[in-house]
Amino acid sequence: MQRFRSLVVSIFAVVVALSAPAQRTAAQDVFITGEAGIAWLGFPVIGASYGVPAFTTRFGVGSAYDRFEVEFDLGAVTGLDEFFSDGILLVPSVDMRYLFREPDHSVRPYVGGGADVVVAITDGMAFGLPWAHLTLGLDTKISDDVSIYVEARNYALESQLSVGTKLSF
Repeated sequence: MQRFRSLVVSIFAVVVALSAPAQRTAAQDVFITGEAGIAWLGFPVIGASYGVPAFTTRFGVGSAYDRFEVEFDLGAVTGLDEFFSDGILLVPSVDMRYLFREPDHSVRPYVGGGADVVVAITDGMAFGLPWAHLTLGLDTKISDDVSIYVEARNYALESQLSVGTKLSF
């Protein structure tokens, strides 16, 4: 677990270092996001054969620069089988992403990570844990203000694959 957290901190440092010079002349855009996807609770910590499938949704608001984005979002994960069907995970997050191509490209891959609080709510009980995640994605521009994206996240306890849309204004 310590190695995972060290990796997240290292990615944050690299993203900030790489994007700082490019941000001096960048214009800021505000955006909102919404996404839905599938999740696998348990993998890779306990092995794929013991994991639990789940459904995930997330909504967020953020700021975008030429090659760097910061987003505040709230995700929810619900189980799809009897193991976690009566509970929900709420995951407020702060995300940072580095986009590899200039804003004028229609397809932009990105890498990032974030800090989270994972709140588990089930059978009248709730508890929260601080956490972190890694992100890989591909953002595809549909128009000047709208894009769709495919994103993979790993929280160590959970892996997600989501499709979402981003509206800039």
